[in-house]
Amino acid sequence: MSTKMVIEHEPEIGFEVVNRVAIVTLTARAL
Repeated sequence: MSTKMVIEHEPEIGFEVVNRVAIVTLTARAL
């Protein structure tokens, strides 16, 4: 997965991306 590659190269930025994706997913489910 591209997400895993990002985390491996830049853990901090990758972690932020994962958090954003999780928030968007939860929001989409709530709606």
